[in-house]
Amino acid sequence: LRRMSGDDWDFSSYPDKTNVDAYANRIFDVEVIGEAASPRGYLVASFRPVELDAALMEAHTGLIDRQQLLVKVLSGTLVLSGLAGLFLLIWTSRRISRLSAAMRDFTDGDLDRRLREGGTDEIDDLVRHFNHMASRIQEMVESLRQKELFQRQLIANVSHDLRTPLASIQGNVEALRLRFDRLDV
Repeated sequence: LRRMSGDDWDFSSYPDKTNVDAYANRIFDVEVIGEAASPRGYLVASFRPVELDAALMEAHTGLIDRQQLLVKVLSGTLVLSGLAGLFLLIWTSRRISRLSAAMRDFTDGDLDRRLREGGTDEIDDLVRHFNHMASRIQEMVESLRQKELFQRQLIANVSHDLRTPLASIQGNVEALRLRFDRLDV
């Protein structure tokens, strides 16, 4: 105990290497009572050896095995959930990218651009609305083109119809001017 009470003693070592459960190996602190040169005694702190029951050890081993299995199952579920989430994210992102590309093409002048419809989720609702909007705009553009063509034809016909009498009147006026001096009044 005198050696163990010194500041240089390593309590993590085993003084009795032949018996791990020896009392000397269970001491974790020693304090001198009285003077260090002539101690009146020593205050020793030790722990009681752990007594293990084989049945209890077996039960704990089974519990540990079940906990390890549960951790593995939960880890696998977490990994699969992450992969499923990543797959859904990629799939949804691709669908939105296709819709965005179709809208970009439509605004760049490709009025025939449509997307395949199917499904019942929000992205499919957007696809249906886009296709309906594109059809309506295409019908309106076609109607405007027909009206513009009609206007051009109308203006061409009216100008032709007006040019003919005007040309005739202009010819008569020119003839009258040339012959004005020779006309009888």
